[in-house]
Amino acid sequence: MNKPLATGFSQRQNPSSGVHVQLGQSNIVLLTINTERREPWLDNETAHQLLRQTWTEATAWLVGDYLLMPGSFTFVLRAKKICSSRLEHGLPIGNVNLF
Repeated sequence: MNKPLATGFSQRQNPSSGVHVQLGQSNIVLLTINTERREPWLDNETAHQLLRQTWTEATAWLVGDYLLMPGSFTFVLRAKKICSSRLEHGLPIGNVNLF
């Protein structure tokens, strides 16, 4: 059960269990990230361009469609080939590192 915050929003009690990558399947993840206290600082072109640049330079995941809002963003991503290759050889990919 999530605990309500003073703002009326809920806070997760336990972290998400993570992404379970399945070999030979499309591993697609839908992820939503909120700014701290849902402060509306993402509603500008600078933040948008920095996010796009970070996603372009990312080595572990490819970012697809996304929705950028003032206090959060939601995006679809999938593992790049290097992650799949590590798993095929029995090597860990560690914690899910989005960027």
